[in-house]
Amino acid sequence: MKNKALFLLLTAALLLTGCTAKSAEPSSSPAPTATAEPTDTPAPTAEPTPTPEPTPAPPDLSELPGTVEKRIYSNRYFSIGCELEPNWTYYSPAQIEELTDMARRGMDESGAAAFDEALSPDGAVYCMAAAANKLNLNMAVQKAAGSDPYTILTDAAGELTEALKGFGLAGAQADTVTAVFAGEERPCLKVTGIANGRTICIFCTALEAWDYIAVITASAPSEEEAEGILACWYPLEER
Repeated sequence: MKNKALFLLLTAALLLTGCTAKSAEPSSSPAPTATAEPTDTPAPTAEPTPTPEPTPAPPDLSELPGTVEKRIYSNRYFSIGCELEPNWTYYSPAQIEELTDMARRGMDESGAAAFDEALSPDGAVYCMAAAANKLNLNMAVQKAAGSDPYTILTDAAGELTEALKGFGLAGAQADTVTAVFAGEERPCLKVTGIANGRTICIFCTALEAWDYIAVITASAPSEEEAEGILACWYPLEER
């Protein structure tokens, strides 16, 4: 799959089922009958040129996961966060690693190779994962590589139905829709199908900061529940 971050995130979702100043006009000449005393014209004072603020270096991929504190997940690099209800469980980094290992073991040789490449140091990193009964949420970050979030979502839509068959999602359908995320309507990728005999709906949205793109994935038994998970996110400046 070309869209490796979405490939990884959807795997995890199934497993866990960012004036110049105007010159003064010259004064008018005095009348001929009047003699004006010469005056010294003060030399214009040059405005100091402001020193531009240095452009901070973009963070390393390993610096982007964010933090979890008192049931609140925050990611200052993307300026987003979410507060989950007490019935949700955040997964530790070790548990996320275990889940990704489970995903890899369930793939064929070519899928496992793509998975390893996507999780390379220059590839993608999982920032968070959480679950509550049949509800799941995760976030990963990858290098933008010249792609904008909308392109990543639309390009992935055509690939996902075939890829998801390998994960046991029968009748998978992918569509681009809109949903509320962090207080605004954003383009999303919606995937629906049947997994383990039950309906599953997956919503993915993406946003860009620095030279990175974050992809947030929510899965639930219904479209309304998956949309509700995305709607719980907020911009950090509002908290």
